[in-house]
Amino acid sequence: MIEQRPGPKELFAQIRDPVMMLSLFNESIRTGRIVLHPWQVQVMMDFARVRNSDEIIRMALVANNGSGKSAYTIAPCATWLAGHTNRARSVITSASGVQLDRQSLRSVRHVCENVNKFYDNQEVFRIREREYTFTPASGTVEAFATDEPGKAEGYHPHDGGDGEFAIFVDEAKSVEEPIFAALERCNGITRRLDVSSPGAPQGYFFDSFTSLNWKTRRVTYKDCPHIKASEVEEAKMRYGEYSPLFRSMYLAEFTSIEEQTVMQFDYVRRLWSNFYQNEPEMFGAPFAGVDLAAGGDENVLSVWHGNTHIAQEVFREKYTPDTVRHLNGLFRKYGLEAQNITLDDGGLGTVLNDYLMEYGWNEIRRVRNEGRAIDQSAYSNRGAENWFNFSRIAPKLYFAIKDDVLKNQLGSRYFTMLNGKYKLEDKRKAKSSGHKSPDRADACVLAFANRWDNYLFSGDREEESARIKKFVPERLTQSELVELMEQRRNEKMFGGGQQSESRILGGANFRAVLARRYGSEVSQLLKEMT
Repeated sequence: MIEQRPGPKELFAQIRDPVMMLSLFNESIRTGRIVLHPWQVQVMMDFARVRNSDEIIRMALVANNGSGKSAYTIAPCATWLAGHTNRARSVITSASGVQLDRQSLRSVRHVCENVNKFYDNQEVFRIREREYTFTPASGTVEAFATDEPGKAEGYHPHDGGDGEFAIFVDEAKSVEEPIFAALERCNGITRRLDVSSPGAPQGYFFDSFTSLNWKTRRVTYKDCPHIKASEVEEAKMRYGEYSPLFRSMYLAEFTSIEEQTVMQFDYVRRLWSNFYQNEPEMFGAPFAGVDLAAGGDENVLSVWHGNTHIAQEVFREKYTPDTVRHLNGLFRKYGLEAQNITLDDGGLGTVLNDYLMEYGWNEIRRVRNEGRAIDQSAYSNRGAENWFNFSRIAPKLYFAIKDDVLKNQLGSRYFTMLNGKYKLEDKRKAKSSGHKSPDRADACVLAFANRWDNYLFSGDREEESARIKKFVPERLTQSELVELMEQRRNEKMFGGGQQSESRILGGANFRAVLARRYGSEVSQLLKEMT
């Protein structure tokens, strides 16, 4: 036990910022088991700086998933303020009660419990559901979920205090505009910190982040040494380095996916210009994709051998039996085997598949574009998954068929986002928007529906596939995937593990760093503690 230890009110008055607070009360940080990243240190110090009497400190932080933005910005800042000045008030809100309880408040509770433990388990912080009170100075940390604008109004500084009143918005991208309007009507705010992963380039949080009146910071995976390079490379492989999903999750970019195409036309044009310097490689057996249409639209057979597009057959038939006979002849013309043919199993395709079986084509691979995706964390259905996978392997292919229609269709497949997942534009909506039916492109994409990994992965493909499956478990939504990633990283951060060479606090030079930053009085206290 430490003799002559300062009382909690006296000690908190000397703690100049949340970094110093964590350094004193968090043993893992003090011993170097957890390393604060430079951006975390800077955000906490910026929040705690001395402000002018009439100034409101406004900060907006956009950070990639799994960066530790809630645990090491909102939680320590809110708890530090509650104890640093007399009757201070910190209010934390989020659109999701689950986010509030599992992320922000879990970390607040962790800080409060560490303070109580430091003082021999006295109730320095009184811990209640969504309310934490610093009993020596009556400062509070309160929290609510923003499902009603009325809950956001009525907050103000505590009476009889020093006037410090801060509002924190966690995952601000998901908070509705009326909630922000209600928060702005709270009188007496002295500090504001909005934190979120990025969303679309619109709305209150985006406007704040791009405003000159807010101090802003962007955090990417490059700022987070605990995010492994192998994870990033796997995500690049799975989603594409330039995809909106990757750039949002790992580069913290606000990405718009309205009216975007899976492949930009300049990208498609290069496929025919020998930009990628591919050579035709005829390996394995020929394979094909079939797109079928009703109402007089094109039926298309796209035939490939190895990496080379060797044939494209386009035809129209009014009657189903005629379509089946035509396909039977084309399959035999190109020496195709049933297991190397992929056909859309939705709509007319279901009927034609049954007819084709009468000609002996019993093992044709059926893919239903509207069916469940293999990777349900990123794609709303199998059709979207097939298109995005094809877009990543396209530079490895040799397009021997010179067809401007196919080229235009590949560069004009539009997509949107539905519940955080890629979704291709509905064909009926596409027609109403003046977008032509992509029959030739769909046949091309279908040809690779069951074999894209043979072109995307290099080296030992079975091992690579196993790594991907381990990285992204099947049957998870995107939000569940992000939560799983956060949990795994939190476990690693709280459980030790390898330490970064570029550390800010912790380890052998800990006392020297603290002495320079906070003076000899605090360093002496640390020396007694260790």
